[in-house]
Amino acid sequence: MEANTSVIIDEAARRRFEAAWRSGSPPVIDPFLPPPDDPAWLATLVELVFIDIEMRWKRRQATGEPADLIEDYIQRFPALSTPKTLHALVQHEFGVRQRTGDKPVEADYEARFPALLDSRTLRPSVVDGPTGFMDAMAAPKIAGYEIERLLGRGGMGVVFLARQTRLKRHVALKMILAGPYADADDLARFRGEAESIARLQHPNIVHIYEIGEAGDRPYFSMEYAGGGSLSQFLNGTPLSPHIAAGLVRTLANAVHYAHQNGVLHRDLKPANVLFAVAGTESESASGKQAASQETHKDEPEKAKPDDNQAVPPPRLGTSQFAVRTPKISDFGLAKQMDANDDRTKTGTILGTPSYMAPEQASGQWRDVGPAADIYALGAILYECLTGRPPFKAPTALETLEQVRTQEPVPPRQLQPKTPRDLETICLKCLEKPPTKRYATAADL
Repeated sequence: MEANTSVIIDEAARRRFEAAWRSGSPPVIDPFLPPPDDPAWLATLVELVFIDIEMRWKRRQATGEPADLIEDYIQRFPALSTPKTLHALVQHEFGVRQRTGDKPVEADYEARFPALLDSRTLRPSVVDGPTGFMDAMAAPKIAGYEIERLLGRGGMGVVFLARQTRLKRHVALKMILAGPYADADDLARFRGEAESIARLQHPNIVHIYEIGEAGDRPYFSMEYAGGGSLSQFLNGTPLSPHIAAGLVRTLANAVHYAHQNGVLHRDLKPANVLFAVAGTESESASGKQAASQETHKDEPEKAKPDDNQAVPPPRLGTSQFAVRTPKISDFGLAKQMDANDDRTKTGTILGTPSYMAPEQASGQWRDVGPAADIYALGAILYECLTGRPPFKAPTALETLEQVRTQEPVPPRQLQPKTPRDLETICLKCLEKPPTKRYATAADL
């Protein structure tokens, strides 16, 4: 199988790299990367470099030890030198230096990266107008919003916690990561995400409030669900079968609503299930929204939050679940079923390997329909019941191969107390042929 491009990140490699940093000595990036022919190689490299930049500048702040610069990474990994990737790295390094007490100078970046000042092959110069070079790299200034902090970063977008001043509510403000260096496909996918969410008004799907553009960067503001993500709650530990069944039933109803309104998600996974917390300020502002600001000192450190989420939540028991409303988020890979211009090419691998349907893992996008979302719901149910996804290999490439060719271990072999009927439901969702899965999410 050949992949034209990929936004897959090897999450296991990322976690190992973060753990190596927390152990004390600065790790070398190379041993943590998947093989060069793995579809996750480039995206994982960029992610590890982002982490390394942040950790080395924090170490410099504490010890005075020099930190590597972007040029050092490019010398070791020339694949980082594309304008879009370079723009993201400059933005990240500049922000990290500011946060760690350094004082980066605009002229220094202009001298180091003259190609970013202007390029006839890209969008207009980032220095056009009064904003200046580094203003385009810093946190955005958008009329009507006060940016408070960075919430998360994904393969395409960056999400800030912001306050919408007129309505006095917190929102999640998402902008395209590449800024003025976004290509036509980036822009189309970003706008497609906003259009997909805007179609949907459901209590278990994040709501979109506004779509706009700040300079060269499109953005949209959406509901801020600050109660953590399902991936944080699980963290390798299964839920009770009753809670798992109720949660996935709720998600299936929301997915059926999306399908009925012509939207396929195509990237359902625990990290994209966020929780709103009853009684919080942002919930009252939007009907079912949340902003939990609890701190949990005994929880392991999380070096990078999931997209549009707050601090790590407590373990998900019955009492915590009763006050949390699940919300499906991140429609970055969504497709509108009535659209004829899906930009995803056959052979392209997009998504998260452990939760991909076999037809999606094969890059056969013409075959990816509602059944792929039903498969992903089954994978979420499997992880809720067992504490692990149905397939998880050391590399993304091996995981994709497992998804295409192997059968999952029955949940009852891992958790014998799982009800037999619930196991049957879960495994039906995970059937290889789409026609053997539930016909609709409502049936599930």
